[in-house]
Amino acid sequence: MGSFAYEAEHTISISDAQIDFMHLIYHPNKLFTDNHIHSYYEFHYITEGTTSYTMNFGEEIPVSAGEWLLIGPDAWHEESIVARSSGYVLGFSLDSAQERSLISVLLTTPYYKGGLNADFGEVLSIIYRESKEEREEYETCCKNLFEYLLIQICRDISKSERTKTRKEIKQKNLYEAIDTYFNRVFKSTGQSLCMDDLASQLHMSPRHVNRILLSHYGVTFHEKLIATKMKYAELLLKTTDRSIKEISASCGITEVCLTKNFKRIYGTTPAKYRKANETDTI
Repeated sequence: MGSFAYEAEHTISISDAQIDFMHLIYHPNKLFTDNHIHSYYEFHYITEGTTSYTMNFGEEIPVSAGEWLLIGPDAWHEESIVARSSGYVLGFSLDSAQERSLISVLLTTPYYKGGLNADFGEVLSIIYRESKEEREEYETCCKNLFEYLLIQICRDISKSERTKTRKEIKQKNLYEAIDTYFNRVFKSTGQSLCMDDLASQLHMSPRHVNRILLSHYGVTFHEKLIATKMKYAELLLKTTDRSIKEISASCGITEVCLTKNFKRIYGTTPAKYRKANETDTI
C-alpha cells in the first residue's frame, strides 16, 4: 500500500520566526530506511505499531503509537520497524528565530522524543484529510493547523528542557558535541580526527575525555573512531557503487584495515556484505 504526500509552500510567522511548511506524508506501512540526513526538520508521529530510530549512528529511540519524534537538520537517522507501524511525516524549515522566543528551542534541539499525544494525531489527520480532498479553503485550514501544531511541539520541548538540571543539560551538550565531532567521518573528514583535537575543542584534557568515552560509550577514542568509520563504510557499500579501495580512502584507512575491522564488527567482508545487501545505488 502506498503513501500520500501533501506538498505546498506555506510560510508562517511565529515570534518573528519564518517557518516554511514543506510536506506532509502518510505512510500506511512504514518501511526500513537507511541512514540519511537532510537540511530541514522532520516531525514523525506514529499512529500504529512501533518504529525504532537510530540517531547519529548511536542512540536508539523506539517510538510507539501516539508518540512522536522531532528530528532537526543535519541529524543522521535510520528507521527500522519493531512492530508493523504506520504514521505521518511532516517536513518544515526554519530560517531564523529570536533568541528567547518559544520557537528558538528548535535551534538547539538536534532531536527530541515526545510522549503520548492523541491531539497531535488528530491535527495531522485533519491536515491530511483536508489536503487530500482539497475542500474549500483547505490551504488556509492546513496552514492554521500547522501553526497550532508547531506551537504545541515547542511548548512540550520547552517544558521538558526547563525540568532538566544544569548537570543534565551540561552532559547532554557534551555528548552531542562528541557525537558531532565523530560524525565528521561521514563528510569524509574522519582521517583528521584525533584525541588531542577533540580534547582541545571540549576544553578538557585527553585523559578526562577518554574517561568520558569509556564511561558513556564503553569504548576508547580509537575504538569509537574505527566503529564510526565502519558505519560510514557500511553506508557507502549500501548506497554507492564505489570500489572497496575508494571506500577505504573515503574512510581515511587502508583497504586492509577496512576489511579487517569490517569483518570483526559485521562478521563478513565488505565485498560479501555489499553482495548480500544489493540495492539500487546512487
